[in-house]
Amino acid sequence: MRYIRYGSAVLVLLFLLCGLAIALWPEPAPRALVSSEGWLTTDQIGRVDVGSLPETIRQTHRSLQSTAFRTWTPESGARRGEVVSPGFQISPVMAVTIAGSTATADGGASVSIVCDSHTQSLPVFRGNVNTHFTEAIFEVDEGWCPGEARLQLRSREPGVNVGVGTVAEVSRITLWKRSAIGLFPFLVLAFVVLGALSIVGVLVARAARLTIPAAFAGLTTIGVAGLATFLAYTLGPSWDYGSALAILLVLLLGGIAVALPRALRQAVIDLSPAGAVWLLSATAFFFLSTLAYNGLGHWEPNYRFSPAHWSSDNELPWMFAETLRHNWNTEGVLGPWSFSDRPPLMTGALLLTADLFDLLQTGNDGNWLRGPAHNTSSILINTLWAPVFFTAAKHLFKLDTRVAALATLITAIIPFFVFNSIYGWPKLFGAAFAGVAIWSAIDRRSSIPISDRAVAFGLASALSILSHASNAIFLLPLALYFLPSLLRAPKALIGGVLAGLVMLAPWIAYQHFILPSNDPLLKYALTGDFGFAEPARTTLESARAFYAQLSLESWLQTKAAMAAQLFWPASTPLSQPPIHTLFGMHGVDALRQWDFYFLSAGNALLLAAAIVSAFKGRRDDNPIGALLCVTGSSYLLILLVFFHPLILHHAPYGALIALALAGFGGLAAYAPGWLRGIGLLAGIYGGVVWGLSPLRSALSIDLIAALGLAFCLGAALCSTLSDSRSTSSVEG
Repeated sequence: MRYIRYGSAVLVLLFLLCGLAIALWPEPAPRALVSSEGWLTTDQIGRVDVGSLPETIRQTHRSLQSTAFRTWTPESGARRGEVVSPGFQISPVMAVTIAGSTATADGGASVSIVCDSHTQSLPVFRGNVNTHFTEAIFEVDEGWCPGEARLQLRSREPGVNVGVGTVAEVSRITLWKRSAIGLFPFLVLAFVVLGALSIVGVLVARAARLTIPAAFAGLTTIGVAGLATFLAYTLGPSWDYGSALAILLVLLLGGIAVALPRALRQAVIDLSPAGAVWLLSATAFFFLSTLAYNGLGHWEPNYRFSPAHWSSDNELPWMFAETLRHNWNTEGVLGPWSFSDRPPLMTGALLLTADLFDLLQTGNDGNWLRGPAHNTSSILINTLWAPVFFTAAKHLFKLDTRVAALATLITAIIPFFVFNSIYGWPKLFGAAFAGVAIWSAIDRRSSIPISDRAVAFGLASALSILSHASNAIFLLPLALYFLPSLLRAPKALIGGVLAGLVMLAPWIAYQHFILPSNDPLLKYALTGDFGFAEPARTTLESARAFYAQLSLESWLQTKAAMAAQLFWPASTPLSQPPIHTLFGMHGVDALRQWDFYFLSAGNALLLAAAIVSAFKGRRDDNPIGALLCVTGSSYLLILLVFFHPLILHHAPYGALIALALAGFGGLAAYAPGWLRGIGLLAGIYGGVVWGLSPLRSALSIDLIAALGLAFCLGAALCSTLSDSRSTSSVEG
């Protein structure tokens, strides 16, 4: 076994070195295959100078800043139309500038390469890149078109924006740079930076005599560092704060290694179990993400599991990060939205590595890899839920390390966690902090002082809200559950409250003094309307006006529909889930879309696990009841107070972590046979519906990513299913 581990380590190191060589290799400039003249277009097609677009949305090679065409114009909106490029000779690897969507209800929009000598065509991209211009980079089989080829855009559907631009020959190194092996160094670099922060956090916690688990101390430090970096880029002079942080970490850890080698070694040992879970989870999801390619550039995660897809929410954190780094003017880029409408912690976490990522792109021709690099970092950040779940399960249910790892593995293959670990919105990031708060409030059998747990609860709750504000809906009933214990320890209560307020205060001040927000998301939650028509109206005024015209009958109808919306596509005029094409899907594709919206289909295994766990553990003093009670309370709170559709991704993700802990953590403790049985069902379902099925429509498949994913799954199974000697330690 030792030789297998050494061999695996050597393979990973060689893979990383190859990836570094590819990332740093100078990229030859693209060669345009067509000029900006001679394009055939219908009257409705508009021209746009890609080079004049704001930096935040221009993701093309520097050499290709040229004219493009799209079906949308400011005067006429999106119209039907057609674009055909001049003829050109096919090159082995090509890049095409694209915009808009080919993912339409009727399939009437397409962008493809057509050959003059036969009727076959090659689709350029499948999915949606919104209004952004990016590049589809793809390989063409030798001899596919012996004569001339042309780029063709066709849109037979009104209201669909789709665009094309320059066709260029690019080098094979460009193809490798956007592949799994070329992006892997970004994942490792981000892990090194955030891992180093975690080590520092453990050392600080130990120096302050805080006895919270190492994984929780590390996560909290990442959150605090992300918030501090966001504030530095916002309030400080123009400077590369991310690079400065990296230098500081090297010097700090180097000094500690010399002065306090035992303390540093112990911190690494304490973090190792959770760190291994985190690294393996992030790497597996990274390879799953890069396994399929659809020509969407930095929009790949959005349509990786189509038709389970969402719009641009995953773009906003890194766009905000780049805006702060470069002082870009993004007026109008987000339409009526403001960057301050959403909390800043994911943006701050991305800023921790953004400057270092630039070093890996110094040889690139332009900024075209910036978005995919941030997507890679987002996977690492979002999978922080895994070490938190692992550690919380160990402490709450007193599990052996391997058993807790198995529960984490099964949780990771539930559809909800698959999609949200890859899609770069900050909801699971916030859920990771909520997991720390769950442990702090519910682990009453712990020997850790309540004062330490109170501080951890305050910090984690604030950081969870600063990641995604919806978690407040879950944290409120959790705090009420914790309150009786805190009232018996007033100093602990005050310490926890102060810790939370210190974290929240900078963002509250930012929204008030620097970049005000009209709170459209809160208005939407309370009234079902973002309030863009009357932005000056306060949230309280909007709610008052809404309730003034709301009848009791309408309220009851809406609440009845909302109660079912978590499981079924019920709707009312006041609460309409955005599932317009749900019943247009068939077979496995419909299951994937259903999993995205509802706590049914594949996600029903979460509920099944919780029900069985509650039954099996009913005679023991355990946290299952508390976890389910707090989760149910947050569900009732939404039903009573809010009016947004209660679909799955509108729920507070902290509640899903609690539900998974009650289900899979409880089964691991009281019904391990059930855990393996449900895990087997989840593996089969996830493998077919979320693993194999999306590959059918992919434009290309990365075989290296497939091997990497197989390696990660093999390592996870060997680590969790092999026989183990029980240990009593729950550190990490």
